[in-house]
Amino acid sequence: MRVAVTNILWAGSNGVIFSAKTEEGRPVVVRHGEPLKPAPGEIYDVTGAEREYVDERGGRRRQIEADSVERASAAGSLLGPWLRSLPGVGAERAGRLVERFGAGLIQALGDPAQSAELAEALAPGRPHLGSKLAALLQARWVAMRAAEATALDEGSFYARLEEYGVTDRRAARSIYRLLGSTNSWAKLLEHPYAVAAVLDWRAADHVGVRLLRARGDAVDPLRHRDRLIGACDAAWRAILAGGSTAADAEEYAMRLGRLDVDAGEALELGIAARRAIRVAGVLRAPGAARLERAVAGELARLAAAPAAIEEWPLLVRRHEPQTHPLTDEQRRAVVEILKRPVAILQGGAGTGKTTTVRVVVDAWLGAGGSIVLAALSGKAALRLSRSTGRLALTLARLLHGLERRAELESEGRPIPEDLPRIGPDTMLVVDESSMVDLATWRRVLARLPAGGRLVMVGDVAQLPPVGLGRVYHDLVEDGRLVSRLTRVMRQAEDNPIVAAAGLVRDGVVPTPPVYAGPERKGVFMVECPTGGIVEVVERLRAEMAGADGGDDVLVLAALNATCRGICKDMQEKREASGAPGARLGPLAPFVAVGDPVMATKNRYDEALMNGLLGRVESVDPAAIRFDGEEVARQVSRDALAELVSAWAITGHRAQGSEARRVIVALDGVQSMTREWLYTAITRATQQVVLVGAKSSLRAAVGRRTMRVTGFPFELAALERQETLK
Repeated sequence: MRVAVTNILWAGSNGVIFSAKTEEGRPVVVRHGEPLKPAPGEIYDVTGAEREYVDERGGRRRQIEADSVERASAAGSLLGPWLRSLPGVGAERAGRLVERFGAGLIQALGDPAQSAELAEALAPGRPHLGSKLAALLQARWVAMRAAEATALDEGSFYARLEEYGVTDRRAARSIYRLLGSTNSWAKLLEHPYAVAAVLDWRAADHVGVRLLRARGDAVDPLRHRDRLIGACDAAWRAILAGGSTAADAEEYAMRLGRLDVDAGEALELGIAARRAIRVAGVLRAPGAARLERAVAGELARLAAAPAAIEEWPLLVRRHEPQTHPLTDEQRRAVVEILKRPVAILQGGAGTGKTTTVRVVVDAWLGAGGSIVLAALSGKAALRLSRSTGRLALTLARLLHGLERRAELESEGRPIPEDLPRIGPDTMLVVDESSMVDLATWRRVLARLPAGGRLVMVGDVAQLPPVGLGRVYHDLVEDGRLVSRLTRVMRQAEDNPIVAAAGLVRDGVVPTPPVYAGPERKGVFMVECPTGGIVEVVERLRAEMAGADGGDDVLVLAALNATCRGICKDMQEKREASGAPGARLGPLAPFVAVGDPVMATKNRYDEALMNGLLGRVESVDPAAIRFDGEEVARQVSRDALAELVSAWAITGHRAQGSEARRVIVALDGVQSMTREWLYTAITRATQQVVLVGAKSSLRAAVGRRTMRVTGFPFELAALERQETLK
């Protein structure tokens, strides 16, 4: 049936519910499991099963469980809801328009010559107001018809794509956005293997070959240049999924060979078509290369600032902590950092990065500068706040605040005092920098004005970011901006967690004692076969939660399957215990107050970042207190649907997090690396328990994390700072 939307009842990333009216004026509620974003007044063709239900007030309603919802052209009586949704029109004026023009209303709305008649119907006896309303109405009609044309093209595109075997609407939408919103099918026929950037190669090849045949090309589809170039896109899709932005030419050719194409010919065509950029034997992905060049360019801009001329050594002495004076290594690092417009502080666990950063901050403030502190995760931001005595923000909250400030400034509106500000005298310190991905660095650096300073603090022994690139690791390997802390501080020398992490970092397999309870500090192990890991982890977590009230235990695993299994078990146990709870979305079907959750996507406009942990503080309405934040807050429906239960998370997701006790499941031999294990161990402040086989522990220490990038150091012009060393 054809319906007009009257009100949006709920919309999220996993579906939509809206009220509507049929062409006969009958009200219905439509439920659809796709993330459609309708607006009041829009017209849709809906198919699906219709049933009657009784609402909370006892009224009877008709509801359609829609199989499909497709945009349609506005016409006839269904124009009413659209007219009523417009500002200044409303129900009474909409009724007068329908009564006055009847079936000719559509023609009148599109005809400037009928503006006077529309004005009289909208505001009888008030020509000035009527003219304004008529002009607004006709402008909105033109915009609505344009949006309709785009939506109808999109619907037609999906229908035709489905004929070629693409039934996943999310993938279809991605392909549509990739091609653009006009003449999409013609564009796809022109570039049939554009789908290889979205679909796996088997599906993309199936669609591409059929499109080539439909196009009537005389060339054998399996040897067609479009197919060979599409294989290049498919190879990049797999490489980028692992976080790399570039590939060794031999590895890239090997990936092409797996796609049943001539690797040499495909590579030659891909380079000619700019699907791969060859630089000194390394191939770079075009989109990622643009991001890397942008980040390098921003670093070059910042690095071009003149060197500071302060008497830094004297100032540093003045701000040293009296109880724990800096070592010569730390003091040298502080002075180097204060002199450089762009500086990197690299140090392993226990080497005194926190103390060094505190002195840098105090000295810069003492010289009259301003400071902004940030970290990837809430826990890391909280640690940075406590160590420096100044507020630190998550990068998501910082970016949200800076972008909001820029928006208000451009509109000439007042700026709230709590919004962050970065000026020419500001030093931005980013902790846990090794875990920040390429796209986030691009956003951060774009907000640093000329003269601003950047200090990256991190540890290259940890995992690279969850997202693309490894900017911090690349810069540390280059070495020109780096101040290194290598000596483990006296107070950390006897810390068994620091000692075990150091062994792993150096490629030595630790020999942890057998776990004997939650009271003891250090690194321990519970040996068990892989099939028994989940059971042991859940038992240990319950034991540790009893010791700590459940608020400071972190369970890490290598495999998503292990995390899903533990989360499912815990949710079922919580629900069976009678705890009042709610469904947040498909990734968190049941949560109760106190349950851990985690964001799975970056939403800078809501100060959320992939991997940010939090705890549920209420379920009706849902409110989450995220790590590093003092109070719980509500987030959008889409953001709620993207939260996942976090009874167990992968080691990659744990980057920047911290807990008193950490349980590490040694569950995925092929997924665990030295950097993964080092990151997992250093998440704990008091106790680590490794669960699994000793052979898995040895395998993890012996395997390195590999990620290839093409960061363009020659563009960054960082050699300017050589004289400052």
